[in-house]
Amino acid sequence: MTLTLLVVTIILFFSLSFFKIDILLGSLVTSSILLLLTEKRRDIVRRMDWPTILFFIGLFIFTDGVLKSGIIQYLSNFLPPPDSVASIMIVSILLSQVLSNVPLVAIYIPIMISHSGITVVDWLALAAGSTIAGNFTILGAASNVIISEASESRGGKGFNFVEFMKYTIPILIPNAIIIYLFLVLFR
Repeated sequence: MTLTLLVVTIILFFSLSFFKIDILLGSLVTSSILLLLTEKRRDIVRRMDWPTILFFIGLFIFTDGVLKSGIIQYLSNFLPPPDSVASIMIVSILLSQVLSNVPLVAIYIPIMISHSGITVVDWLALAAGSTIAGNFTILGAASNVIISEASESRGGKGFNFVEFMKYTIPILIPNAIIIYLFLVLFR
């Protein structure tokens, strides 16, 4: 049954996107069916990582609140305009350390849309900058926080802010330079 629902989910992803229906509907429907029909549903619900799920729910509620509050228009007055690969990457890397990368992207998209002349390369700069932002500090990506907490909750040693940066900054800097050069040279 699980394999069948996986195939149905994949088919729904492609067919729903073809009809311009949110693909999340497909995964919600098939995962709900699986949860309702499996005999292990209580065990599945018990083993779910509820703090992480609630963390993401809160993160997206916060992001939606920021988007609807008008703060974006106010903040965009203090940010460099998204008119170059460098400015987009720098803003996305730095602001991801405050908001985490996924909420930053949701918040920064309206700023980019409000500027004329945004190209595919500019969108790629946002994608690249926000992705590698997770290699700056532990707050750069929510997954970093989740991994550290999971390690600690299972008796392992988590990592602190400075320890994380000791390993990740040497990865971030060359990655940012290479991606920047690639995007600028092949623009």
